[in-house]
Amino acid sequence: MPVRDIIGGENHTVGIHHSHAVRNGKTLDQDTVTVFVLRDGKVIECREFLEDTAASDASWA
Repeated sequence: MPVRDIIGGENHTVGIHHSHAVRNGKTLDQDTVTVFVLRDGKVIECREFLEDTAASDASWA
């Protein structure tokens, strides 16, 4: 997953990266954003946002 950019703040850090996977002849190839929620300098939550959730679901089905 090549990282395209990282944006950091006091309470959140956002990573923008490209996801690529091949499984059972199905290919996933899309941009993804991951948001890390920080508290006391530690990650307490992680949320992932996909460019195309239907395509992601289909690639893992």
